[in-house]
Amino acid sequence: MSLPTSGSSKYAGSPRIPGTQRKLDSAGFTARYVSGRCAGRCVPSLLLWACLLLSFCSFTPSLDLFGQDASVRSEVISQIRLQGLDRLGTAQVMARMKVRVGDRWDPAALDEEYRRLWTSGDFVTIDAPLVDHTENGVIITIMLRERRRIQDVQFEGAENLSVRTALKEIRSRKDELHDPLLVREDLDTVIDLLLKLGHPFARVDTRTEETDEGLRIIFELDEGPQVRIQRVDLQGTGSIPIADIFKVMQLRTRIYFGLGRSGKFDPRLLEQDLDQIRTLYVAKGFFDAEVSLGQLDFQNE
Repeated sequence: MSLPTSGSSKYAGSPRIPGTQRKLDSAGFTARYVSGRCAGRCVPSLLLWACLLLSFCSFTPSLDLFGQDASVRSEVISQIRLQGLDRLGTAQVMARMKVRVGDRWDPAALDEEYRRLWTSGDFVTIDAPLVDHTENGVIITIMLRERRRIQDVQFEGAENLSVRTALKEIRSRKDELHDPLLVREDLDTVIDLLLKLGHPFARVDTRTEETDEGLRIIFELDEGPQVRIQRVDLQGTGSIPIADIFKVMQLRTRIYFGLGRSGKFDPRLLEQDLDQIRTLYVAKGFFDAEVSLGQLDFQNE
């Protein structure tokens, strides 16, 4: 699943290198002769000014040829440097790129190249480019951080949790590429497994370790105590038999010699049970019935 990882600056936006354009304004110049007096003897002067204006206008377009935009258009990419590569080779990444050495320098083309590199899924972060304009051409330097291959996935502190079950449920697996966003989802998955086992106070964290073969992902578990339901008290009932209410509830006390009733406490099921009881009362015609949680008591055995 990813966008991002800790410890490095992300490529949050496509780099744009705006150019500047210089335009010549002749408004002030034309005001000189338009606002002047015009008598019969000043006609030659007016014609002279008009000729000068035409000459000036005909010369103006040629100035853009020496402006900054023209200079940018004439620049050529002389070198592309890719830094931070490990698993992928420079030639391999260069072969995917459309911006090549010898192309004319175009900031928009570099912007699109960054988008292609990011959507390839091979990199965790891409730093903003370093663009150096030299006499021999433009040198582009790109710093990349690759997604590394997962060498191993381990669980520390797993006592009641089955490591084999956890490895089947998570999506970060050996020999797959490391995705920080996927690891976060896996962390929630491990917490859900512990809640099902009756560990409402469990805490889970992750860390990564660099190895020669790849990346090792370690889930650090503090399971906390396992909580079982000792007793469920229903207060204010009478219109509906208690046995009927218990039938729609998921949180029940343990049956020692039965199946499907472990008595493990999962706090996520509390609200579901309250909704089921409300639905039961409405179905029986008690539309104004109110159902709420009174009290939770945790005791050490």
